[in-house]
Amino acid sequence: MYEAYAPMYDRIGQAAWSVRMAAWTLDWLQAHHAHITRVADFGCGTGAAARVFAAAGLTVLGVDCSAAMLAQAQPHAGVELISGDIREVVLSPPVDLVTAFYDTLNYLPTYTDLVTAWQRIADAMVVGGYVVVDVNTVTTYAEGWNERDEIISDTDDVFVLNRLQFEALQRIGTGRIMWFVRDGDTWEGHEEVHIQRAHTNEELRQAITQAGLTIVDRRTPANEPPPDDAPRVIYVAQKRG
Repeated sequence: MYEAYAPMYDRIGQAAWSVRMAAWTLDWLQAHHAHITRVADFGCGTGAAARVFAAAGLTVLGVDCSAAMLAQAQPHAGVELISGDIREVVLSPPVDLVTAFYDTLNYLPTYTDLVTAWQRIADAMVVGGYVVVDVNTVTTYAEGWNERDEIISDTDDVFVLNRLQFEALQRIGTGRIMWFVRDGDTWEGHEEVHIQRAHTNEELRQAITQAGLTIVDRRTPANEPPPDDAPRVIYVAQKRG
């Protein structure tokens, strides 16, 4: 995933959500008087969130399993990017803040993978450190991915369509991304399939707790307490001694 599609990601503005989440995280940390100097951003993609953190004076390590996405990243002072899987990477020394934005955790295909990822996140944190993630909920997939075509971009030289399906029993969402790029008088077509899983709130709570972390806040992107049917939820957890 995010191989052939990688050059399109920033081109059509999909990094904007990670920028928004990085800003949200900085605001939350400031409001809670958290002292942060080092950040690890898992699923960093093209480094959009990492650059926001670095611009705020933090030292940032971005981690992503897609070499193609990392290749699209723009160099930035204070940012180091490495290839790695959130379920496997071991960071040393640990950091004050871990983030995983924009469906990163939804790309984990099983509950076992989710538990493993949260343990790696906890291992990467100092005692007293925080982790901020946002996840699509079951509501997102049941209402937004059920046999639906979503136009992501439609310009004079680019057209991107995501053909969405959701298997409710397995809670698996499949996005068949098709994009067309103008080359003179012709259009060149491409396709890539992305598969995500809708983790339940209870699964997330269990995985976070099992990793030895304490949930300290849950919010919607509008910074409100999430209702049961919220389509996306932000989790903030802390590693306490």
